[in-house]
Amino acid sequence: MKSLFNKYRNFFIYAIFGFLASLINVLFFNFYHVNLNKTIVVSNTLAWFIANLFSFFCNKHIVFKNGTYNYSSYFRELSSFFSTRLFSWVADMAIMYIGIWLVPSHPVIVKIIDQVLIGIFNYVITRIIFIHDNSPLLKRKKSKKNKK
Repeated sequence: MKSLFNKYRNFFIYAIFGFLASLINVLFFNFYHVNLNKTIVVSNTLAWFIANLFSFFCNKHIVFKNGTYNYSSYFRELSSFFSTRLFSWVADMAIMYIGIWLVPSHPVIVKIIDQVLIGIFNYVITRIIFIHDNSPLLKRKKSKKNKK
């Protein structure tokens, strides 16, 4: 059992913190939309930003234990992280639009389904950002350089 956990450690830890980020996203969305009467777009965007900020710090320091701490590397990772997560935000908004306006459903139910789908996409992208040495694309690129 321990070897299974060690083999898939990053995925298990990511799943826990991904769940927490999704929970933060759903709770803040609900708070902004229901309690503060903000629009779906505003509520979703604010919840997305807060959840992704939480996610960045957890992924960097806990999940993937990335040790770069100089400002340029930190800013590059933060920029890459949020740049890729912009694709998630667009997909998030599309899912919310379809689920709320085209197939009228309860916004929180749609948000929960949305977070499962977005979570899978985010795992793949986040892994590429924080695990530089394990990226198959980087390995191929390095091997091509070494052959020249």
